[in-house]
Amino acid sequence: MELTGCCFALDVPPAWRMETNDGVVIATSDESFAGFTPNVVLRESRLTRPAPTSLAAASQANLAVLSTQLPGSFFFHVEALPDANAAPGPAERRRLWAFSTLKIPEAHGNALCLVMIQDLLVVGDVIAEATATVPLMAWHRGSVYESILDSLRPLPPTTRQVPRTDSDIFTVDLDDWASNRDGVPREKLDVQPAPVPVLAGEIADLSEDAFKALDDLTVLGRSRKTSKFSAAGRELRRAGLIDDPGALTEPGEWVAAHLRDGRHMAVAANSSPPQLLTLWIGDMTVLAISHLTDAATGRITHRIVHCLTDDVPRLVFMWLELQPSWDMTFEITCSQAEFIAKLQTGAPPGTVPDGDAAEFTRRRWVAVSLIGPDDDKDAPEVAWAMARPRGVALLTEGTDADRVVVSRNPAEPFWQVLTRALLNLAEEEEPWPITK
Repeated sequence: MELTGCCFALDVPPAWRMETNDGVVIATSDESFAGFTPNVVLRESRLTRPAPTSLAAASQANLAVLSTQLPGSFFFHVEALPDANAAPGPAERRRLWAFSTLKIPEAHGNALCLVMIQDLLVVGDVIAEATATVPLMAWHRGSVYESILDSLRPLPPTTRQVPRTDSDIFTVDLDDWASNRDGVPREKLDVQPAPVPVLAGEIADLSEDAFKALDDLTVLGRSRKTSKFSAAGRELRRAGLIDDPGALTEPGEWVAAHLRDGRHMAVAANSSPPQLLTLWIGDMTVLAISHLTDAATGRITHRIVHCLTDDVPRLVFMWLELQPSWDMTFEITCSQAEFIAKLQTGAPPGTVPDGDAAEFTRRRWVAVSLIGPDDDKDAPEVAWAMARPRGVALLTEGTDADRVVVSRNPAEPFWQVLTRALLNLAEEEEPWPITK
């Protein structure tokens, strides 16, 4: 079935429903997942001042507003896809990937993780914005939703109409390095504000003493630090985790059960100060604790939240503050000593190829690891180096145990590697192999 707007069209499955609302065309799937029905929305606007930079400007404008419009949402990946229909600017379209959420009443305050995939295409003086939204649990690479977006195309000139909306996006802050490398306008991708902190169901922020007292209660069922007049006890009572006598409440028992019986994994960053996110998985729910160290005082705060297992990638991406970056291709092999020196002092490894590798190495690196369950020695571990604003490179062992391979392969984007690893660990499935 053809979903048709004023100047563009998409192909959607024949069983989908279609409607037009104030010039916006919406196609809705014939099946739902956890109460959400996937959909594709086509919006079109007339560019009042079309230019070769219009596509980059529209992409950057969307990056800058999503997290403020939809709390808990953020873009994590951007692609420049070839498209011969684009004219008169670069022969390409943009594909922007974002996580968003939907509250599920029956899920005790937890949120369903949604993937939003948005294509932008400029033809003449008109821009199309087609957005597919689907639960992460129903998405896979090469899914029908991407096929729908791949079909986005201009209608024949004789059938086009003037869109109802004008677009007044004129300016763009270009990424000079990426623009020069690719020979087309490339927008800066690190422009979106920090997402509104809707991570998951918030439980408590606890001091070190209160968290130790909670740990004692989890293991021993009692703790002297939860006595009626102790500071730790008062914190736990304010958080609703213990009652006046000092026994665990129902929410406290839920937290304790995850700490005691849940499958454990962690994400550790060697930032300054070091940061740690620990997760305990029980059935379909996850208890997540971010251990925050104040750089000035050294004081540690333990922020406790909960979410569904499907929402773990969004939670981890948000905690890491991962932002999209332009595709790069490189492989750097260095010694352990050179790698550690790069992390600690910024000194580049001995020999670095020109091009993408040199640009990535020029930035400060932060090493991060995903660590599997404690009781599973064969659990996968994914390690990577973050180099803002140039994104992430995977870390693997070289043929020599003393060597570290730092690599980036657009055919296997990091976000896919990390998302699959997180879900496999959360769901106790076989690890997804990392290939080059």
